[in-house]
Amino acid sequence: MSMRKSKIRSTNNNNSGSGLLFVRCSSMQLFKFGATMCVIAAVGLFVWKLYQPDTLRFRTVQVFGNLQWMTKDKLDPLILEAMDGGFFSLDVKALKLVLEQQAWIRSVSVRRVWPDVLQVVVNEQKPIAIWNNKMLINVDSEIFHPLAEGIPENMVRVAGPVGTHQFLMRHYLVLQEMLLEQGLQISQIQINDRRAMEIRLDNGMHLLMGRVHDELDSIAELSRFVRAYRLVLAPNIDRISLVDLRYTNGLAVRWKPTLNASARLLRLPENSSLQPTLQESDFVVSMEKSNNKIAQLMWDNMR
Repeated sequence: MSMRKSKIRSTNNNNSGSGLLFVRCSSMQLFKFGATMCVIAAVGLFVWKLYQPDTLRFRTVQVFGNLQWMTKDKLDPLILEAMDGGFFSLDVKALKLVLEQQAWIRSVSVRRVWPDVLQVVVNEQKPIAIWNNKMLINVDSEIFHPLAEGIPENMVRVAGPVGTHQFLMRHYLVLQEMLLEQGLQISQIQINDRRAMEIRLDNGMHLLMGRVHDELDSIAELSRFVRAYRLVLAPNIDRISLVDLRYTNGLAVRWKPTLNASARLLRLPENSSLQPTLQESDFVVSMEKSNNKIAQLMWDNMR
């Protein structure tokens, strides 16, 4: 017994001197360790196999969304080309990025349905205006840039310096509502570097407005046009080329240049109490005093 203790003590002394530690393991411990490593290796191999591109390939692709501009013929090849993996290995973010790079697609969501279905929900851009004849503006006043052949023609045209599209869209939405009540519609709205605004209606008439800083400025100027339209301009709408609103208390009307002298006489509604004469004090200043080109409408009777 003493000899065995002496051997163990000697072994411990040698280990402490060499810096090595010897641990005795039973056969059961070795078995458990080996089994654990085998399980870890099997799990790792299984997971690796799951994330291989050819494992659990998608058999069905479902596309949802109210698509008007992005046709199925254009969308399907993009999805198939970007589907470089199976149920677990598919890079959903990469697929989403590829689709959202298309000008007509605003956002995309992708969902995997077990075991082999891929669902793609497409939120398409909703354009409401053409910006500077090259780009489009969506319902949230954001600019996007489709190919030139993809720009629709039957939309209001908005033009101005860079960065003014949201400013113009705020004015357009407010002014369009005012004009729709009169049966008129804006086909173009623009401002120059001085923020002087010009509007063209769908009947070809131009409205010249002064510098506008906010919606209150443009509303005030267009309100004068609306009042004049109701009183005297409506019966003459097909003969008017331009209405100049850059006056504090009135406006000026320019007839179409092809009209003869008799056609340039201002027509008033049958129920109107206003009578055009040659007197400056009247509501309508005669065209003879305006070189037969501009009829000035004074606003003392309209306030």
